[in-house]
Amino acid sequence: MNKRQNDRNHAINAGSMADVAFLLLIFFLVTTSITQLASINMPLVPDNNNHHLNTPASATLIFYLNKNNEVMAEKSLTPLPIVPELVKQLVLSHKNKDCYIGINYDVLADYATFSNLHSGIRKGVDEARNELSMQEFGLLHHAITPTDQQKISSLMQIHLFEAESSFH
Repeated sequence: MNKRQNDRNHAINAGSMADVAFLLLIFFLVTTSITQLASINMPLVPDNNNHHLNTPASATLIFYLNKNNEVMAEKSLTPLPIVPELVKQLVLSHKNKDCYIGINYDVLADYATFSNLHSGIRKGVDEARNELSMQEFGLLHHAITPTDQQKISSLMQIHLFEAESSFH
């Protein structure tokens, strides 16, 4: 009878669980590589030191976002899915030249629409980058070497800006 009581009192020693968890944590920290996502430098206020920029209209694309969350570009209403293609065309047509992309938004516009517009611009820039990489190296941008990625970046001279305004 004494033997049965000893069998029932077996317990898992939880003292070593913390050690195992700590070792797993260290393992994942050591083996995981942390990659930095590429970003687009987009100043909120253009730093032009009171100089007016003389840019040709063909090198400029400004998206207007009104309080009704409608996007206008090139003097007409533009659906959000078309934004990446407009940006891509602008960037590819100005290879090795400066091009300017801006967002002029109403303070009453929804942030979700603004964010979707910004994402569309980013997607267009990424598509242009991939197309230039395919033209130059026959590979998508993420598949080429960092040196070649720098070459592609030097072909794309994009200046992004945004401005808040009220269209009331």
